[in-house]
Amino acid sequence: MIQKQGSTDLEIFKPFFGRRGDGVWEIQAMASVPLKPKNAEDSDFYAVENDMFVAQPNIIGTIHSVLAKSIVPIVAHVPGETHLRCLGTGFFISCTGLLITAAHVITDPIDRRYGGVEIKLTSDTALCKVTELGAGIAHQPLPIIQPGLRGIGIAVGKSATAIGYAGMQDVELSMERSDMASGDFRFELHVSRGTVLERFPDNAECRQVPTPGACFSASMKLPAGMSGSPIFDDERLYVHGVVSKGWEDESGPSNHGYGSMLEHSLRIPIRFLDGKTLLDLFKEQEHGLPKFFIPDA
Repeated sequence: MIQKQGSTDLEIFKPFFGRRGDGVWEIQAMASVPLKPKNAEDSDFYAVENDMFVAQPNIIGTIHSVLAKSIVPIVAHVPGETHLRCLGTGFFISCTGLLITAAHVITDPIDRRYGGVEIKLTSDTALCKVTELGAGIAHQPLPIIQPGLRGIGIAVGKSATAIGYAGMQDVELSMERSDMASGDFRFELHVSRGTVLERFPDNAECRQVPTPGACFSASMKLPAGMSGSPIFDDERLYVHGVVSKGWEDESGPSNHGYGSMLEHSLRIPIRFLDGKTLLDLFKEQEHGLPKFFIPDA
């Protein structure tokens, strides 16, 4: 588990990618990114302190800027409207711009024909393809559950940690010119942590809980904006789930929510990738998915 001895501050494992001269994506650095609360009294749900971050060989930035290259707000603009709709959170899983979020986050955009997504209605996960940044420039993916990884994962009774943009509000836009708008685009990263309560691997057939598909429940506060956020395993080494559902009332978010199991999406054919699965992409490495192998002890 990534946590400093004698400290309650959380950290997550983060690889940093680049492209070699022969065009192959590779991990060029690895580091632990601290998730310190802005308010020291907060522990289970909090805004992340935006400290400076430095990692070898040449990575310098802030905590928010580093994480924002992997975990992004999902927004949409309806032609003719004067505001930007803030929908939820997503995270990159490949250097070429493959991104995962919750399916319900982008259901409204699909209805409004923003397009560009592939929804799997048997679960609350959606895989999207974002435009590549440019020649040799990588989106910075998070490691996800995959063959060869071992660990505690999201076993009942173990911890789960989600990182996303809680509390987002729609952004009023001011048109600077026909192709340029300005607004207050400050989105604040939050951490929600809790304990895995139950697992529902057969929920697609049995419908034991309202979240579609294989999922788990956890004692996590998951307010608006957190949907689609990555949920890290107990060791905080890789993403094991996707935030699906939480509850809020007048007093704020309740301490109970659901996450979709990401493992069950690895074998689903992806239409816009000629029917390949994420398991196929791990083998090919064309898209630069973080691939790890832990040999037998």
